[in-house]
Amino acid sequence: MLLSSYALAGLSIDTLNPGYAPYLYGACSAVLLLGMIGVGHNFVHHKQNFFRFFFLATGFTHNEWQIMHTLSHHIYPNMELDYETAAMEPVAYFLRNQPENKFYTEIILNLVVVIIYPLNFLMKFLVTPLIKKQLPDFWYLVPTLVFFYFYACCGDWFYSLKLFLFIYCLFGLFLSRILLCGHRVQYLWSEGAERIEDFGEHTMASTGDTDTWITGFLSLLLLGGFNIHTPHHLFPTADHAALYKMLPIVDRVCTRMGIKHYTSNRFACYASFSKGLRTRIPFVRKN
Repeated sequence: MLLSSYALAGLSIDTLNPGYAPYLYGACSAVLLLGMIGVGHNFVHHKQNFFRFFFLATGFTHNEWQIMHTLSHHIYPNMELDYETAAMEPVAYFLRNQPENKFYTEIILNLVVVIIYPLNFLMKFLVTPLIKKQLPDFWYLVPTLVFFYFYACCGDWFYSLKLFLFIYCLFGLFLSRILLCGHRVQYLWSEGAERIEDFGEHTMASTGDTDTWITGFLSLLLLGGFNIHTPHHLFPTADHAALYKMLPIVDRVCTRMGIKHYTSNRFACYASFSKGLRTRIPFVRKN
């Protein structure tokens, strides 16, 4: 499906009579990239397999996620050692023990996530290898094949670059809206609140689920599978297709142990995220 949307976007380019068709197909490509990162994320938690390479279409790499995601984020969610929290500093601070954000932080943050692909490419493929004096990871070049395909279709470098960046910037915006709901909302635990020593309780306190009624293929296609997030953090090697079946079990255990299971809908999540950037509230531990 993703390759088809790329093909249609390229074939619909007419530089003499520019229209909206390439951008409409490009927008479809941006949505389908969510499914690609969902598949890659699912299988990067499994043993070495072909499907982890789906990450390459998104501008990230399986090697990168095995380190920053599996070995950092999953072990230390919402802590100072959580790479995915620290990656946004100093643009935005999410932890309770960090400086307060400015009134314009959310605006700047939205601009940054839109250009997350070109930023990631520049940092990981160019800047970091220069600093470390080592060869770059050439897997980061895989998405540029899309740009060269567009150029082959129309022969216009500038138009090809515009369409290519439109797809990946829109994808960055969509991805950020999805990922933020799992850990970055106002009421979830973060470093600076009362420390929770039990790993299971810590995971429940720092992770939330959103729109859990969306399951299966639609969850993967539209939300990268990130909406059912708490079972994933409790059982990271479990296949995403089975996570929704674990929700009743998680609810029963939480009820029996007096632990809060945080669930929300997407609009409430966005509102809580925005409030959390402006005002940090005390974490209320549910026992």
